[in-house]
Amino acid sequence: MITVTPDDRETIEDFWDEEDIPGKVFFDDGAISESYGVSGLPMGVLVDGEGYVVDRSLGWQDSNAEKWEQKVRDLLE
Repeated sequence: MITVTPDDRETIEDFWDEEDIPGKVFFDDGAISESYGVSGLPMGVLVDGEGYVVDRSLGWQDSNAEKWEQKVRDLLE
């Protein structure tokens, strides 16, 4: 999992450590968000192995976790 955030490094690194979230964090000056058409936060963007956006979702609900997990599994097959 890759997370891109406009937040400051200290805030995010503390949160990341406290929550024990896997993956990498990248800090965005706006260029990444613009290139993926991010219109609000949080926004999930699922990208396939060739770099194509295959799904996106604005906001987060725990009930969506299984749907996203299945989409990732499908991409890995």
